[in-house]
Amino acid sequence: NASGLALIMPTKLKSSTLN
Repeated sequence: NASGLALIMPTKLKSSTLN
């Protein structure tokens, strides 16, 4: 699902930035 990936990927990037 493209919509799901669009939501998941930014979340992972933000988590990496915070950590």
